[in-house]
Amino acid sequence: MKDLFKRQTPDQMAGDLMTKQKASALADSRTFSPFKVYSLILISTVFAFGIGYLFSVRSFAYGTVVLLAFITIFIVQSLLIKGTRHIVIASLLNALGLSVFLYQTSLSFVVGIFTILAILFVAGHLSSQREVDNMIRLRFFRVVRPGIGLLLIALTIFSSAVIFINGDMFLEGKNIDRIVGLIGKPIFGDTVEDFSGETKLGDAIKGYAISQTSKKIDGFDTLPNYQKELAIKSFTNEFIASIESTTKYKLEPEKSITQNIQNFITIKTEIFSQKTQLVRLVILMLVLLFTVKSIEFLIHFPLALLGFIVYELLIAFGFIVIQFESRSKETLNTP
Repeated sequence: MKDLFKRQTPDQMAGDLMTKQKASALADSRTFSPFKVYSLILISTVFAFGIGYLFSVRSFAYGTVVLLAFITIFIVQSLLIKGTRHIVIASLLNALGLSVFLYQTSLSFVVGIFTILAILFVAGHLSSQREVDNMIRLRFFRVVRPGIGLLLIALTIFSSAVIFINGDMFLEGKNIDRIVGLIGKPIFGDTVEDFSGETKLGDAIKGYAISQTSKKIDGFDTLPNYQKELAIKSFTNEFIASIESTTKYKLEPEKSITQNIQNFITIKTEIFSQKTQLVRLVILMLVLLFTVKSIEFLIHFPLALLGFIVYELLIAFGFIVIQFESRSKETLNTP
């Protein structure tokens, strides 16, 4: 009986703690499959090289398709990679795939883009892992949000470099139209009939306004038509004002989405046409970054949803297993 209630010395307590930590680390090592994790890294790297190659040969539509696939795998990858060493390896390979085909400019330019992408990819992985570690029960869309934000910054910088290098070719209406259709379909497809880059910007915004007001206003469907119109008009005006305030660009709702994008990029780049190339590139990056961040709330959910679909499929096929730690916290492993 005395042994049961015997006090432990600080050294004994420290020893017990170290034993538990070693046991926990051993358990983690048994549930971590390098083969599975590096399979994901390989897939994302192949997609990254595919993006770099397709954009380098000015195949922007196909490049955008592969870009969406890369984002989807990257989101899942950021949840599963554990350990700084693995995160750094994955980030370096992904950054290399995107930047290596920019070689037609200069070595210093390629190295600069590669370094920025690698740092942002590492930060994105770490932010997602931090969310996983801090949650008792995993909430996918909340966990991936900070990682997607940093990923979007990285891809915006990469896109700025591609636009800067390819110039007028990228601004051709048919290229922008295809890209708008691919990216915008998940966002506006359910709210705007036959959505494409040729859709009027005003129609796209109105469709989005209708979907949002119907969700935010209780009993929206039972309201008189004039009250519905007032609510939709108010939301539309506020939305347009918010975009214009952030981008410093006057939207033209009566023109197509493609035309608005062409005008926006042309106006913003021509302002600095007499500056040095480096200044123009930096300005273009800043403009696109502000633009993407201002509409991040629109594109975050569709991107996260793509990742969630792959995430659920990997769980269904046993690639990922959700386990509970001793504190009843869900964690992802690849046994």
